[in-house]
Amino acid sequence: MNVQVHEVPNMAPFVIDNIRECTKTDTVLQALIPYIIEGWPSQRNQCNEFTHAYWEHRSELAVYDGIVIKGHRIVIPTLMRKKLLSILHKQHQGIEKTRLRARQSIYWPGLNADIEQMITECDLCQTYQNNQKNLPVLPLHSNMPMQRVGIDLFEIQSQDFLICVDYYTAYVWVEKLMNTNSKTIYTRLDKIFSQFGYPENIISDNGPQLVSEEFEKYCRQYEILHTTSAPYHQAGNGRAERNIATVKQLLKKSRLTDINEILCTLRDTPIANDIPSPFTLMFGHRNIKTNLPAINNFGTLATTQYGEKIVYGESHIEKQPPKINIGQPCRFQMKPKSIWQPATVVSKTSDRNYTVETPSGIQYTRDRVNIKPEKTYQKPQQNPTNQGSAISQDTAPETATQSANNNSAKDMPPLAIHDRPKRMCKPPIKLQDYVTK
Repeated sequence: MNVQVHEVPNMAPFVIDNIRECTKTDTVLQALIPYIIEGWPSQRNQCNEFTHAYWEHRSELAVYDGIVIKGHRIVIPTLMRKKLLSILHKQHQGIEKTRLRARQSIYWPGLNADIEQMITECDLCQTYQNNQKNLPVLPLHSNMPMQRVGIDLFEIQSQDFLICVDYYTAYVWVEKLMNTNSKTIYTRLDKIFSQFGYPENIISDNGPQLVSEEFEKYCRQYEILHTTSAPYHQAGNGRAERNIATVKQLLKKSRLTDINEILCTLRDTPIANDIPSPFTLMFGHRNIKTNLPAINNFGTLATTQYGEKIVYGESHIEKQPPKINIGQPCRFQMKPKSIWQPATVVSKTSDRNYTVETPSGIQYTRDRVNIKPEKTYQKPQQNPTNQGSAISQDTAPETATQSANNNSAKDMPPLAIHDRPKRMCKPPIKLQDYVTK
């Protein structure tokens, strides 16, 4: 004879008393207790439908002092489940840790799903959730020189400089500045553009000189699209930032006061074994963009091969994070590694930059790495014929998987087992006129 010994988990007496009293008025548990005491029917469909969720665990159930127990865990009545969930989540642990703690002492069908829903919808947990991992690089490619350029400001030995780099050729310009106001900056840029052609797109950070009305007016005059990276996300203007680091490093190593010699070296150095230097890429046969419309006729052997590499690279970009829709609730970080605040997406300014609006009506522009869609719990769909099954959500992952495998194995027809492949046997021709068994 198999005997199971059940015990009531160590809980405060008043909690046990509350569970006992709520058990007396719980419809499901009152329908369950007679089966536990008197025995279960042979088929699940012969039971009260309220008790179907406990069928898989019927051998573990017992009644002790007016309380239903499953193994070493108390089955919590419906009226007390919300209170027990709040106790479990009082210290705001994660989903798995909360489940592990619950499995020590309490149980009800769907406990795992209820824990997941509670933590997913917890505002405090979403506010202090972990930072997102660095997103895959989203390269900004151009099809020809002076189509897209990046600009930035930097300082060396108390002297301000403007750097401009072409995204297609990696051709770099550095201009010394007397001051950093908007007029000085676009005057220096105009000097470069009047010689090499006006770009279609300028990428910069959000420096006050680069987002001023005066600078925007200059861009509109020459029909240049000005794109700014999101605040606190320097990688959005990574090409310019990387070239600033290269120029500074070369200045430190060479101890040169003439920056033109460094620029000449950079422009004359091939980009890779199979990619020519910025000089070669820049001065291929092409039409310079001016204020008159023109058809670009750009293409040499080296530059054509380079363009083919760009097209191939764009088709093999690492998978990007899912896009966020306009009007979708989200969480955003005011600064990197800060808390996640609630907001709503109101516009998309580029592939990765979004403008969000807080509940107080203030709008911020941030990169996708600092924006997360608002988490919402989606209740798993259940088969109508199996609603209320004990496998609903509380079985441990390994147990649920094993049970599912067992059920699927029952439904499958038996497989023929062969020790080794069988060959086809044919009787010899001489036996065709005889009857053989």
